[in-house]
Amino acid sequence: MPTQPSTELSRDLVLNKCKAFSDFQVWPLTPRVNPEKWLSNFDDDEQPFALHLLNSFMFFSDALVDQLLTAAFQNLSNLMAASASSRSWAWAHFCDRAIVSHVAGESPHSTDSGHLFARKARDVLGFDEGQILSNEQALTALRAEPSRPLLLVDDFVGSGKQLISTWRRETGDRPDCYDAFFREHPDSRAYYCPTICTEHGLGQINTHAPYLDVSPGNLLSERYSVFHPESLVWPADMVTSGPAFVRRASLRAGVPADGSRRDLHGVDRLGLTLAFHHSVPDATIPLLHWSQDGWWPLVRKS
Repeated sequence: MPTQPSTELSRDLVLNKCKAFSDFQVWPLTPRVNPEKWLSNFDDDEQPFALHLLNSFMFFSDALVDQLLTAAFQNLSNLMAASASSRSWAWAHFCDRAIVSHVAGESPHSTDSGHLFARKARDVLGFDEGQILSNEQALTALRAEPSRPLLLVDDFVGSGKQLISTWRRETGDRPDCYDAFFREHPDSRAYYCPTICTEHGLGQINTHAPYLDVSPGNLLSERYSVFHPESLVWPADMVTSGPAFVRRASLRAGVPADGSRRDLHGVDRLGLTLAFHHSVPDATIPLLHWSQDGWWPLVRKS
């Protein structure tokens, strides 16, 4: 995670750090992530801002995602029981009986990253194939055995809207959803393990899905936004001029400021600077992945 940078950043120092990340396969090789091409988008007087933005960029490789998912999952064991001896039994019982599913997009699609994480539940977390179900199948299984716990896995929580949409989405031939089931069965347990979660998203989930226990691999504070007044991205003398640079450069690149999913602030104005090997979240500012009108992206959004 980035630390508060100093005002003066050496171009060579930042680019050498990026090269080291690629050499050690923390970042992928170019052209997927191309810092030098991306820096070429900016004028000389913009370079200090661009370097701080580049220095704050977080890329999560598949291996790192697997580690974060494992950490999020293993943290659940602390919720199982009070004593260490009973916790060990409760954890084994949970793993044997859990119903595992994934979070679908607000408009479900076959390319949603949730399908990838359903496979990770098998390959990384070690669940049996028969325990990993679609949301409709999971709800049917819960209706048949309300005592079985539900586990949802996911990559990223930004606004929390995808999880809330999945939680409330009606499935099957009759009006039914997770929200309705857990309101009817308050003693049943449901858990959610995203690899990365924002404080904003966590707050939304706690409000709109109160029966769901969330265990993220890493929790991002609001200060990770480039637009936060105490942002970790900018040094103290750039907390005003830095966001102004992002807005100015984004508009020059053709990024809209219209409140859409492509808005220059990122979805829900979250203003993040991160990407995964398999996707770039909508909460990430488009300035980092924009590729229209001759603009070179830092990371390509597939």
